Amino acid sequence: MPGRLTVHLSNLPARRLYVEEGSDYVIGRGAECDLQINHPQLSRRHARLSWQDDSWEFSDLGSKNGLVVNGRKVETSQIGDDGWVQFGDVVARFEMVSNEARQREDELNRRRWETSLELRRQLDPAAGLDRLLHQVLRSVLSLSGTERGFVMLTTDTGDLEIKSYSGVAPDDFDKQQFSGSVGAIEIALGSGNMVVSGDAMTDAQLGSRPSITIGEIRALVCIPLVILNKTTGILYADSREPGKVFTELDVEILQGLANHAGMAIAVARIRDEIAGLGRALPDIDPGSVEQNDSQLEEWADHLPGFEPDSTEADNDGRGGVTWSDLKAAHTSKSGSDT
Repeated sequence: MPGRLTVHLSNLPARRLYVEEGSDYVIGRGAECDLQINHPQLSRRHARLSWQDDSWEFSDLGSKNGLVVNGRKVETSQIGDDGWVQFGDVVARFEMVSNEARQREDELNRRRWETSLELRRQLDPAAGLDRLLHQVLRSVLSLSGTERGFVMLTTDTGDLEIKSYSGVAPDDFDKQQFSGSVGAIEIALGSGNMVVSGDAMTDAQLGSRPSITIGEIRALVCIPLVILNKTTGILYADSREPGKVFTELDVEILQGLANHAGMAIAVARIRDEIAGLGRALPDIDPGSVEQNDSQLEEWADHLPGFEPDSTEADNDGRGGVTWSDLKAAHTSKSGSDT
């Protein structure tokens, strides 16, 4: 029966590799390998997966960091219908998967992709920034299968400020209560790349951070919003339920949504600013071409204090809490997250 090897890589999406019965596959980080896993823990030719006597068998090819099958270091071992294998520290799950099951999975992935495209089309800047952010966040939670999250946007001072949230109690942003992953946000901001983890508590890069252990965070997604090579915000979502596997397709779908959302948010902010500017200026007589200095000064006095449009309905947004606040809050309760 055909098989599927799901490779779990720290802070990266899981890779799903399919194998057909009757064939042999060399696994390693070398480009010539049948199943390439580009990770320093793997040797160039690390192991072989082969179909032997109606079952799948793993064999070590003299690798530096060894081969472990179902918790036991081996030279050669059959794995059965379902089991776990390690190439050094890289963990993977092997499963027998029928052609029918794979076809169902392909159909499900196709539908998920179509759903993501429809969600992108529904992001309308004309709805106003608050409604748009609410919709973006709901879409991220739906596509990632997470429970709670928030959107942060840059301010004039260069800080990030929470503009919308869902599934989070207001007190969770209090200095003594915030339990999101400060570390994941720092990594995403520093690298400019998405951070994903199916189980952050066991993740090599995130698991030791206090914000993960205190918040009991498992599935996690943190996506920078980037416009013209400049980070303008962060989409953050997580869950305390284990078992979520983020695949390369999941990352592609979420990144596509984030790219589209970033542009829509930028347009919505400009629209709101223009609307606020229009309200700030006094009425102008269209028949008057010449304006005296005192009227120009009157217009200028109105400009600094205008406020953009806001939408009250269907928005659980919250303003005032910044990234600086959250970092300080976590430092005060746990000492450090670095």
